[in-house]
Amino acid sequence: MTDIIKKEVEQIFLDYDDKIFEEVMNSPIKESNLSKVLQTAAKMHIQIDCVCIRRSSGGRLHVLIALDQPISFIWSMIFRIRLDDCIGRVTSDFNRYLESGGDITRVNRLFNYKLVNGEQRRAGEWIILYHAKNTTLNDFEQKQNDIIEA
Repeated sequence: MTDIIKKEVEQIFLDYDDKIFEEVMNSPIKESNLSKVLQTAAKMHIQIDCVCIRRSSGGRLHVLIALDQPISFIWSMIFRIRLDDCIGRVTSDFNRYLESGGDITRVNRLFNYKLVNGEQRRAGEWIILYHAKNTTLNDFEQKQNDIIEA
C-alpha cells in the first residue's frame, strides 16, 4: 500500500460535463475558472506550469493542468475534488487506481475520440490559457505523449 501512496502525477485532467465549451470561451467564466485553478493550487502548494482547455468530443469543457513539480496521486485527487471535477469520475478513477495496483496510466484520462450514434467525434485542439514559463503547445503535447507511453 505504501508504494501506491508514493506514486506521482505530472498532469491533471478535468472533465466538466456541466459546462459547454463555447459558453465558457465567450464569457467571464473562463477567467474565473482559471483564477480558481491558480488560487486552489497556491493554497495547496502545487506549482502549475501550464493550464489548457479544449472542446470535448461532446461539446463540453476539458481542462489540462501541467504541473511544474509532480505531486502524489492522493494529493492530485484532492486537487480535482477541490476544482469540482465530477465526483463520480474521481471515485471511478480512485477505484481503478487501487484495483490496478497503482498504475497511474489507467486513471484521469481524457479521450480524443468518442462514438456518438455511430458517428466518431474528435475533441478540439488544446488552447493555452496560462503558462508560468515559456511553454509551448508542442512542449505540452510531447509531455503528454511521454506520460501516455510510460
